[in-house]
Amino acid sequence: MDELPGGLTLFHYRTNQFKTISIRVVLATGLDPERATAVAMVPAVLERGTVGYPTASSLARRAEELYGARLSTDVLKVGEHQLVLMGIDIVDEQRLPGVGRLVEEAVQVLTELIYRPTTRDGCFLPEYVAGEADVMARRLESLANNKTSYALHRCIEEMCRGEAYATYRLGSLDRLAAIEPCALYQTYQNLLAHSPLLVGLVGDQPPGRVRKLLAPMAAMVERQVVPLAPTHLGKAPDVVKEVVEHQEVNQGKLVMGYRTGIALGDPRLPALVVYSGILGGFTHSKLFLNVRERASLAYYASSSLERHKGLLFIQSGIAPANYQPAREIIQEQVMAMAAGRISREEMEFTRAGLVSRLRQASDSPGDLMGFFLERIAAGSRQTLDEARTEIMQVTRDQVVEVAQSVRPDTVYFLSSKGGASCEPSIL
Repeated sequence: MDELPGGLTLFHYRTNQFKTISIRVVLATGLDPERATAVAMVPAVLERGTVGYPTASSLARRAEELYGARLSTDVLKVGEHQLVLMGIDIVDEQRLPGVGRLVEEAVQVLTELIYRPTTRDGCFLPEYVAGEADVMARRLESLANNKTSYALHRCIEEMCRGEAYATYRLGSLDRLAAIEPCALYQTYQNLLAHSPLLVGLVGDQPPGRVRKLLAPMAAMVERQVVPLAPTHLGKAPDVVKEVVEHQEVNQGKLVMGYRTGIALGDPRLPALVVYSGILGGFTHSKLFLNVRERASLAYYASSSLERHKGLLFIQSGIAPANYQPAREIIQEQVMAMAAGRISREEMEFTRAGLVSRLRQASDSPGDLMGFFLERIAAGSRQTLDEARTEIMQVTRDQVVEVAQSVRPDTVYFLSSKGGASCEPSIL
């Protein structure tokens, strides 16, 4: 990984295990509820056409000519940062006899997508913006249809109210109607001029060639990079927030949010990862065994981490009538870990499971890119081997120590109409 002029971080993971070359360009900006919707709209509009390929179909055809190359764009939320991704995946030219410039041509197409969008009078085309606004509206509306994702999002909204992290990665429906072509184009120009830029490649390419091909991307426009503000971790409230929302649902969705105060870059993070694994990351975990299997109170019960924000979420699907008993058993597992009730088998099985997941990440270009993107966004240079070593070195005492730092913040329950309501609890 190289830090180059123009606010460019150049990442290259060289491997010959894939038949493809994956290239990603990432613009990072602060997650701001006022402009998150516009930022999320940008990559979709870029895919509608460029100066050289003014329609989505002509741009797709050009990619297809490169032995079936695939252009892609996306928007991610990483801590309190919003990442705009643009990428291309191509066949490794070394596997195509007689083909010698495929990587160069792919970079040219990707550069065209990023730096030469179709415009008119210094604005994005109104018809392109209107079309993507309709698509974005459907994507935002669809969140409410996936009740598991919706419940997690609502817990985050309540838990992080007043914090940037409460903002959804695609913004909000109520800000969509205000987006207009000229302002959206200016939003994009500001991203190009001021955002830290990450350009990454996964595949079998010599380092010198990668640098020669990708480093010029930072010089395509005049740039004065504004460093990203660090993600604010926040503290748990003195009184746990409780929110019950009623909809027409057959299965209640319980989400319990906790603050840990531990994020990427903290030496305690590997122990927190093991903690979450023991609590609810596997079928041998405490939540699965005690809430789902023994008490038969849940259809599923698991835990997950947001490593940039230092948050832990426990999610469970339950019958509305089981709201209180499920909460109590979940909290019993959290308290048991803080009290040190962690077996040798739980430690061994969890470490082995986490290391296996890291090995699996090395089997996919996308997973590899995601692993490094997450860490680079936090200023980390950790490798897969280093991550595996850290997990294997975590001790039981370290897990107990982080377990004692976990603090309840918010309980959110999506219940059926006439179902559970807030009542006093052991939290």
